[in-house]
Amino acid sequence: MTQGIRCNSGLPICSLWGELVEAVRNNPLILVTGETGSGKTTQLPKICLAAGRGSKGIIGCCQPRRIAAISVAQRVSEELGPAGKELVGYQVRFSHKVSPKTRIKFMTDGILLAEAQRDRLLRSYDTIILDEAHERSLNIDLIAGILKRLIRARRDLRVIVTSATMEVEKFKKFFGNPPLFEIPGRSYPVEIMYERESWYKDPKNTDLAEKVATACQMIRSNDPFGDILVFLPTEGHIFEASRLLKSRLNEGCHILPLFGRLAPHKQALIFKPTRGQKIILATNIAETSITVPGIRYVVDSGLARLSVYNVNTHTRGLPVVKIAKANAMQRAGRAGRVQKGLCIRLYSQEDFLSRDEFTPPEIYRCNLAEVILRILHMGLGPVERFPFIDAPKNAALKEGFHTLVELGAIDSKGKLTKMGKKMARMPLDPRLARIIFQAQREGCLQEILVIVSALSVQDIWSSHVDADPEAVSRGKSLTHHASDFFSFLKIWTKIHLLKKQGATKRQIRKFCADHLLSHQKILEWQDVFNQIRDMCRQMGILKAKTSGGQVPMWQDEEGLDALMEPVHRSILSGFLGHAACKKVEGAGYLGAKGKELFIFPGSCLFKKGPQWIVSAEQVRTSRLFARTVAPIEPSWIEELAPHLCKYSYFEPKWDANRGEAVIKERVTFYGMTIVVSRNKSLKSVDKELARKIFIEEGLASGRLKFQYEFNEHNKGLLEEIEETQKKRRLSSDVSDHEILIEFFDKALESIEADTGETICDEYTLRKVLRRRRGLEKRLKLTRKLLEEQLLSHGMEQLYPGELQIDGQSLPLFYRYNPGTFDDGIHVRVPLVLLTQIEEPRFQWLVPGFLPEKILFLLRGLPKAIRRQLEPLEETASSLARRMDFGRGDLRKAIVEQLARDYGLDIDASDLVGEDGLPSHLVMHFEVIERNGHIVSKGQDLERLKKELSSKAQEAAASWKRLQDACKRHCGPLSVKDLDSIPERVEIGPWAEVVIYGYVGICPCEQGVERRLFLSRARALKESGAGLWVLMESLLKKEVKHLKNSIHNLLTKHFEGLRRDFPFSAKAIDQETKTLKEKIYRAALAQQFPKWAHIPRAQEIEQEARRLRQGWYLFCSKWLESIGQCVKAYVAVRSIEERIRQRHKGLKLLQKIVESVATWKEAIMDACLMEGQSQEFLKQAPRYFRALEIRLERAIHQANKDIAKEERILPAFRLYKRLVSMPGHQGLKPQSETFFEFQIQLFEFMVSVFAPELALRGRSSQKRLQELVSYFEKGF
Repeated sequence: MTQGIRCNSGLPICSLWGELVEAVRNNPLILVTGETGSGKTTQLPKICLAAGRGSKGIIGCCQPRRIAAISVAQRVSEELGPAGKELVGYQVRFSHKVSPKTRIKFMTDGILLAEAQRDRLLRSYDTIILDEAHERSLNIDLIAGILKRLIRARRDLRVIVTSATMEVEKFKKFFGNPPLFEIPGRSYPVEIMYERESWYKDPKNTDLAEKVATACQMIRSNDPFGDILVFLPTEGHIFEASRLLKSRLNEGCHILPLFGRLAPHKQALIFKPTRGQKIILATNIAETSITVPGIRYVVDSGLARLSVYNVNTHTRGLPVVKIAKANAMQRAGRAGRVQKGLCIRLYSQEDFLSRDEFTPPEIYRCNLAEVILRILHMGLGPVERFPFIDAPKNAALKEGFHTLVELGAIDSKGKLTKMGKKMARMPLDPRLARIIFQAQREGCLQEILVIVSALSVQDIWSSHVDADPEAVSRGKSLTHHASDFFSFLKIWTKIHLLKKQGATKRQIRKFCADHLLSHQKILEWQDVFNQIRDMCRQMGILKAKTSGGQVPMWQDEEGLDALMEPVHRSILSGFLGHAACKKVEGAGYLGAKGKELFIFPGSCLFKKGPQWIVSAEQVRTSRLFARTVAPIEPSWIEELAPHLCKYSYFEPKWDANRGEAVIKERVTFYGMTIVVSRNKSLKSVDKELARKIFIEEGLASGRLKFQYEFNEHNKGLLEEIEETQKKRRLSSDVSDHEILIEFFDKALESIEADTGETICDEYTLRKVLRRRRGLEKRLKLTRKLLEEQLLSHGMEQLYPGELQIDGQSLPLFYRYNPGTFDDGIHVRVPLVLLTQIEEPRFQWLVPGFLPEKILFLLRGLPKAIRRQLEPLEETASSLARRMDFGRGDLRKAIVEQLARDYGLDIDASDLVGEDGLPSHLVMHFEVIERNGHIVSKGQDLERLKKELSSKAQEAAASWKRLQDACKRHCGPLSVKDLDSIPERVEIGPWAEVVIYGYVGICPCEQGVERRLFLSRARALKESGAGLWVLMESLLKKEVKHLKNSIHNLLTKHFEGLRRDFPFSAKAIDQETKTLKEKIYRAALAQQFPKWAHIPRAQEIEQEARRLRQGWYLFCSKWLESIGQCVKAYVAVRSIEERIRQRHKGLKLLQKIVESVATWKEAIMDACLMEGQSQEFLKQAPRYFRALEIRLERAIHQANKDIAKEERILPAFRLYKRLVSMPGHQGLKPQSETFFEFQIQLFEFMVSVFAPELALRGRSSQKRLQELVSYFEKGF
């Protein structure tokens, strides 16, 4: 088989024939480079045969285009003589010419990839030639990666990669530096002629076909025999140029088209010799894939259709773009194969020089989602490990995966879905493929094919800049009233109606110009539509008989409107990330992940502003604009992409009308709320919680949808018991509920164990009870159960015999005397403890009385509010159960719970006070002596404290047991002694009450000492200062450093003040000393822990070790911030002193100075306040600067200053009251509301006295007044 194989004489590759044969035999992979026409494509398969390949498998020759695969197969077959027909075959899509005797098989890269998917080792081949690898299509890059893996797995395989010289080095590096063979070129000089405007009558309005005709006529006028190769971007351009050339040129020439989709028998015409001149109109297929013989002239349009990824639409389109310099050189080289040639470029030299050197590989021009989809579909393993020639960035891969998840092509684990497998079969951008498949489902495929092809060619409109207003108006007449996408259908219909009515090309071009449409883009649109439609037919998505060869048109406006929902749903499926909803406040839209965008002014929806939109692209100019927009329904998003929606749940409750527990569901999509709130069955979200609520709110409360025998029985029994309880004034609600919950929980567990069902709603319960009727008796309460449990079990918790108050147990007594003062709960308080206890805890009474007390408080609310809380009894019971019993002020706790549960804004002062309640709903206090004698009694605890305070002190001083305990547990203390402090100390009985003491740690002259307190809270509170002293003793070196740093800081800033005002030096020194202590205490408050208990020695030592590690860094950073504030403080102080000394006689001005001094101290104290933010410290110097400006202006306008101060004085007085409250000490941590009030106050001060320093948006007089009202209510 190898003896008769010879090289085609005259080809440059013949000089390397022998070397190549040996290289194929001895190397797993070789690189071959050479110019087009050197014989690589036709001779390398024959070289492989000569080297003995093809005996154990097929020699596979991979071509980037179908036309090349077919034509080269025929050429090689002819060169091999009679045996060629058996030896050579080819396979392209829908054409398979291969037999068992085939040894050389030409195919497209897509065919080889499909085979690699079925057989990863490609065992049917013993040799693979990857031709034209420099084109770097996505298929070529994938095949290169597969072959790189294969040559390691199959030592018998031989691989040849051919490339133009421009890509050789990259391939050498990728394949591990294999042998490289460079085939010498064979070419003649080619003259380059650039376009000139003088060639045309009207250069600006001359289209491409006209330019081609002009160039061909110029050539024919000099040489009517030399063949001409014309490069055009699309089939549409080829047909248009062909028609024009046939009408202008005489019969002495043959005009032949050449493009990928051309029928093979028509493609063959370009190789057949003819008598006349051939003018071949070709796409870029003729650059490298096919060598057209006898070409002497090239006409280069400089354009090609290229797959390009659009970052605005996130899709891959097929626009016509300018070719790179390297491609232009390839095209020009076609004219120098036979003799000296000429290339006419239909663009200027300046244009050529401005172009890119090379066309980027397709992997850089495509959506990586498409690459990932292909790799996953072919089963090539993890994308991250695939050997790419140019590896994509991780961020780009991540975005690609995200896109595929969004489109539903892969699941969250990265596996292909059914939709993904379908999309992978379509050689289109994944977004457009997803839209097409959705349109197939929606029944609007024809419409979507037109729209998708329009999106692929990008903008079909000409520029509106400097356009005639009438033309703009005519252009708007082609737009749809409610959808930019449907504008495409209107334009398409109008253009093709004109064609159908016999309009000439000139008339259509004029129509486009009159309506501001790009005629060039319209032609591209038609071309892309035909390609996508044919592809859909070949895949069976679009039936071949559908529309036949006709072009779809939509003349019925109403019928078109009926298609809006399916079309827009289809578009949304591919552009989910481009959905947006109208902002609640302000103009514009909220897009995915919080993006703010606006509808483009040129959109038909610009002034309409629908609530929800989807756009084909998002473009950022002055701001982010949504272009090509359509209205959508938010419900479509959830239907199309439930996997992208986030579901949150809130407010679970029992719904008696549904017979099940429900929960509010909120649905969001990329941060946009598509469902604000809807009821959802709780069991589908949380079965355990649904069962719990079913028991608590359904079964135990008797609120059921259906009638049950057990429910009627239980209600009757409970009513009987309730009558008994009423006589004792014992609320049965809480006790009933807890016992009933426990009963039904056990009953359901029993039924579930027997039936295997999880019962969490009435439907399941009814199903179980109908199936086995005897089970219902398990749900019936018995009198015995109620008597044993309801009237005894749990009563101690609901009606306890004593009350735990801050570590002391106080006895309780219940008296049932309706209508008298004594009616209710009585607590006995030892005289010695009277001043130690606080009132708020007693407001809560006991758990059994709480629901009734809450009910009484709710009834005192305004009617409008009460209506929202009906039925009040159930609301009161629910509040009693949900609140944290005994914590804080009762009324505040109620309004906070109402705000959480019902969204009501009620103030605690709106609820009736203790003095307005019935006697039995207020705690009664009985103060007792040691012998049990009642000294005094009443319901007003504060009055009793004032009345008996001196007696209480005398009682404590005269109680020997207390004094002895104080002596035992008082005295000096070191860190090690912390381990010996007891949790509590039993002092002794006081009447029937056993009193306990609690050890606290307090500062003293020697350091710290232990003291005994009768209140646990008081002991801990007083220990704060003592624990600080202990921490200071453990951090002596660090504390010394802090004090020295503060001293140096203040000396630095106050030194100039003392120098300038020597007569005030004493006062300045005292001020410095005070400020030094403030800063020191503030620093310790920032660092030292807030103990919730008396720590052990190990705990406090461990904390000291932790603080040492970051102490110096903290001091440096914190004092740097405070230093700026001190500097600004001293600047104000300097002006104060200057005015005091120079303007002593101006009383009004001196009054202003005192006011400023007060503000200045307030700002500095705020800087040193515990919990203060860094942002406040950053702004504080500006507050001080405002005081400087105030003083400077007051010197000349004192009266105006006083008037200004009146605006802010009430708020400032309130602020001073707040910070001077007991226990504040200027450092106590405050609420967020307090800090907001603080900032609003100082910012308003700036806006009043120094508006030029005010920051926009930081000060609001309205908000300041709201905060003033809020805090005034608290007093």
